[in-house]
Amino acid sequence: PETEVPFDDLWILDLHALHWLRADRYINGPRPTVRCSHNAVPSRSTVVFFGGTGIPITSISASGEPLPEPEALPCCAENVLPLNDLWVLHCPMNCEPGDAAKPSVVQDWTWSLVAQQGIAPSPRSLPGMAVSATGEFVHVFG
Repeated sequence: PETEVPFDDLWILDLHALHWLRADRYINGPRPTVRCSHNAVPSRSTVVFFGGTGIPITSISASGEPLPEPEALPCCAENVLPLNDLWVLHCPMNCEPGDAAKPSVVQDWTWSLVAQQGIAPSPRSLPGMAVSATGEFVHVFG
């Protein structure tokens, strides 16, 4: 079993091949911090991620490694940080069925942290989310 900090990974299941790929290892650039209890919805060739709970900055050592609490998960720990950041995973799919879970496909994917305009929803975990029929709006509730 892997001994990494939980919940900063991205997994993709190719529904045609029924094959899993840990995609975050092939996506370059910044990515969301460790989190759980967030929500994500697909919209065209993107996936929109919002909110959740994370580990406070004080839980990370100067080297960037988590402080010892191997059994504590971000969503179960007493000292969690509610989040309201908005991330978009840009994932163009130019492949044949059965090829989606291959490193050569996901290496062109990118994360972007969205600079939110106006008054953003307050930090929250497990929000309800839906995409409008046109794919132009994401609705957050609760």
